[in-house]
Amino acid sequence: MPAHRDAFDAAYDQLVRVEIERFRAKAQELLDGSITDDDFRGFRLRYGIYGQRQPGVQMVRTKFPGGVLTAGQMRQLALISDRHAHGRGHLTTR
Repeated sequence: MPAHRDAFDAAYDQLVRVEIERFRAKAQELLDGSITDDDFRGFRLRYGIYGQRQPGVQMVRTKFPGGVLTAGQMRQLALISDRHAHGRGHLTTR
């Protein structure tokens, strides 16, 4: 793999990690009662987390630049689906 691609991948991985940690911290504020559901709503929507009609059910919209995933990314999505969605996922080209 070319060096510029490695640098791009590393920068992208770091950006994603920062966003994950930001979301984790804000979700913890909700769980701690520091913020309300209304305070959290706008934040979670910007991160692609949508409530569903069924109580306690959420949809996570995951974006992939250019629609390209690695085999490792697909395996991770499958693991998340197995753990949190009864092994189900929905793919769309929206």
